[in-house]
Amino acid sequence: MDADRLSPEQSVLGALLIQPELTGRAAVALRDEDFQAAPARLVWQTLRRLWASGSAIDPVIVKDQLEGFDHAAQYIVDLMAAVPTAANLDYYINATKRAAAMAALRDLGQQLAAAGTLDEQIALVAKANGYTAKRQARARMDAAEMFRSFAADHADAKSPDYIPWP
Repeated sequence: MDADRLSPEQSVLGALLIQPELTGRAAVALRDEDFQAAPARLVWQTLRRLWASGSAIDPVIVKDQLEGFDHAAQYIVDLMAAVPTAANLDYYINATKRAAAMAALRDLGQQLAAAGTLDEQIALVAKANGYTAKRQARARMDAAEMFRSFAADHADAKSPDYIPWP
């Protein structure tokens, strides 16, 4: 694997193999469809499955889970060797999402060109808009953080203003 030709999805995987405790951060942000290459998607699904089950994650365990994947060990070693650090994981995640959106839009463009009716084209344009719309990030909090946030929001001794109603 050539570092100059390393895809964003491979960078995500290399970073997660280097620092597996970051898998949760990636699992919240990425979907299986964001991984275009079959080997990368297979490794991603394995990492996500191990993380979701609470299992330990390390390169040997991931390799052992990749049954039927020829050269899995070499692929994993190459991923880890090509990514110098996990410090840029957020950048790699965003680049992976952008690359996946671009690939989906290219596919939708081909479908749009082949669409036979205006209704089909409208549906495809609406689907394309879903890839280009900016979504506000969701805040993640555990129960203690939510309680502290609620308490801080309501700590003001001032009573709320009510609208008088007859």
